[in-house]
Amino acid sequence: MDPSVIVQIVACTLATLCSIGAMGIAVWTVHESRRPQPVAFLEHVRDKSCVLFVVENFGTGIASNIEISGFDYALVGEDERKSVERSFVETGIPMLVPGARRDTLLLGGAGDMRERLDVSCSVTLHYNERGLLGGSRHREEEFLLDMGSFAGSLYTMSDFHNLVAAAKNIAKSLEKMSK
Repeated sequence: MDPSVIVQIVACTLATLCSIGAMGIAVWTVHESRRPQPVAFLEHVRDKSCVLFVVENFGTGIASNIEISGFDYALVGEDERKSVERSFVETGIPMLVPGARRDTLLLGGAGDMRERLDVSCSVTLHYNERGLLGGSRHREEEFLLDMGSFAGSLYTMSDFHNLVAAAKNIAKSLEKMSK
């Protein structure tokens, strides 16, 4: 066999293998770019002096059958405990589309927060995502919930809250003027 034919066969074989590899990488990249990315965190709402437990999907795919394990009820205020027990913390989240979130009130009031600044726990989100070949793939991710990270937070009222207070003052003044 002519050596130039052997070189051509080898070159064609290598080019074919490289093309198949490139297609595989492209399919994998598209799949990875469409993954869900559910995240669990605490959110301090300053103008209402409360703390929320939030699960939000920052990814571009759908997370389904989300279950939460490891949640510590020491993070929860006495008045909010029953609501949290009936929330997604216990029941899970059937589906969380990209950009969607679920939240539940853990603490209402600065006093409750000061009592729990030393409380933290790690929660694990168990969820399913669409696999590369269309099936369901199970995932687990762990997140630290640390109430102490809010130590020293300022309780400032939002602009909306200030507008409401101003409107109430105007209403009182108008009522006094009309008497």
